[in-house]
Amino acid sequence: MTYTLSTPHLAGEQILAALGARIRNVRLRRDYTMLEVSRRAGISRETLSKVEAGEPSVSMGTYMKVIEVLELGLDISLLAMDDLAGLNVVSSRSPRRASRKKRRTADGVETVSEERDA
Repeated sequence: MTYTLSTPHLAGEQILAALGARIRNVRLRRDYTMLEVSRRAGISRETLSKVEAGEPSVSMGTYMKVIEVLELGLDISLLAMDDLAGLNVVSSRSPRRASRKKRRTADGVETVSEERDA
């Protein structure tokens, strides 16, 4: 049986290429050499070259190592923070009703808690 690896969607490839170009531009603006960044990230210079080219075969962890070395961690943490599409989906759902559940503790005291039904 033969297996083929699927390549990312064209838009995904374009996003990776743009990310790689931005990473390269940041490195150059900060006057870091490829050798410097690759050593600090614990990767080979060839792998850094693949990151800067936006190669989809490079792991996300490797991209993150380079991003951290370039001190762009805060910028990446903002990714999808304002997920408008997701917020629209959540707000369009009907509200969930709360149910009350009575429980008796070991000393016989009755407690009431509210839980949301799915």
